[in-house]
Amino acid sequence: MKQMASVLITPTVTFREIAQQKPWAKAILIIVLVAVIRALVTIPDERTLKLLPLDLGSPRVFTLAILPFLILVGLLFWLFFSLLTYGVAKLFGGKGTFSSTLLVLAYSELPFVLLILVLPLAILRLYPMPAEILSLSGLFINLFQLALVAWSVLLIIVGLKEVHFFGYLQSTGAACLPPCGCLLLIFLFVGLLITLGLISTANLLGQ
Repeated sequence: MKQMASVLITPTVTFREIAQQKPWAKAILIIVLVAVIRALVTIPDERTLKLLPLDLGSPRVFTLAILPFLILVGLLFWLFFSLLTYGVAKLFGGKGTFSSTLLVLAYSELPFVLLILVLPLAILRLYPMPAEILSLSGLFINLFQLALVAWSVLLIIVGLKEVHFFGYLQSTGAACLPPCGCLLLIFLFVGLLITLGLISTANLLGQ
């Protein structure tokens, strides 16, 4: 626990220790814990579930049902983005190992544990509330998550600098390029689907 807290307070020194000690059990625990907290914080309300085509039961049942899936997705995303980050770091001259990159990305998820602070607001969504209160609570949770994302990215930048032995410019590129690249590919894919749909519609109308 002390090492986990130290990442948030003194990340530079702590990431050096993590790269040497290889605390895999703690890293996996962080990924699973963050996945569980995220699932609890993002419990959908009754109105949202009713918009879906399937009868998924109550929000509590729905969240518990998909919790194992969310944990698995969290672990797979961790491996996937660690691999991408490691590849970009190597392109920038990084000297660290893939295992060190995995540990950096796992420990950089620690800020999201603080989502537990807004858990009461998420629980409010399970009860009948005015739409204005639900909207405001959702907005606050989203803004809080954005702040934690920024904190997590900063930790990744510091951690990659320490384990790959290069400067902040290279570590910033290694931290930001993989997610930005994935977002760009998603936008291109969606744009391609929309374009194909418009072409198909135009052909049908032309016939």
